Amino acid sequence: MIKPRTPASDADALMRVVRRHLPQPAMARYARPMSGGAHVVYLTPPAAREQVPALVERLRASGDFEYVDLDAPVRIK
Repeated sequence: MIKPRTPASDADALMRVVRRHLPQPAMARYARPMSGGAHVVYLTPPAAREQVPALVERLRASGDFEYVDLDAPVRIK
């Protein structure tokens, strides 16, 4: 889940910003918008599962996003 600092005019504009910060442009695919200006973006092959935390951190460190979080189930203990 990502939320750009500057609202994207459309999914293509958002993905240009995302792909600019990834080592290979094919590593991301747009899924859908969310409320509040956030979006769901999938990291795809050739990104391997063990690379995902580093890729998420790379997007966070770019400064182009208010937040970048993994979309994972949350379990209440």
